[in-house]
Parts: sequence; C-alpha cells; structure tokens
Amino acid sequence: MTHCPAPGSRLPIIIVPPVPEEVVMEPLLQRRATLLAEIAALSPATAGGKPSYHIDGQQVDHTAYRLSLYRELELIERLLSGCQPPTEQVERGAT
Repeated sequence: MTHCPAPGSRLPIIIVPPVPEEVVMEPLLQRRATLLAEIAALSPATAGGKPSYHIDGQQVDHTAYRLSLYRELELIERLLSGCQPPTEQVERGAT
C-alpha cells in the first residue's frame, strides 16, 4: 500500500547544505583527464579506433564507443564551465 500525504498537509522541508566546489570539481577534473588520455590513446589497433563491424551475428560498434567518449567529455566540459567563475580578459590594442 502506498501512503500519500493528505490533501493540504505539508511535506517535511529538507535543507541541504551547499557543497564546496572542490568536492564537485575534483571528480570531474579526474574523469576529464582520464577521457582525454583514453581519446589520445585511440589508434587503429584499439577499441574505438577500429571501424565498426557486423560478422556472423556479432556486432562491435567502435564508432559508437568513440562517440560516447566525446559526448561524455562534452558534458563534463559544460559542467565544469558552470562551476568555474567567469573570467575577464583585458587586451590592449596598438594604434
């Protein structure tokens, strides 16, 4: 049996303390470094670097694996850009 709150009743309020950015960023930075190393190591002899194939009912999709690495890296980059404070760049031009 499922218990639902009665109409008009209040649910408890849960207050979650803020999480320090280092706690969030460190695993993302580590995963990004791992992904970059894995992408850099791709070669025609490794998974992700080979062409996809389908033989005798067995399918190996190296292309999808490689694309998944790039998609995950893109997601991590977006998450990291949201964690880091905006930067300001000052340039001086010559006339």
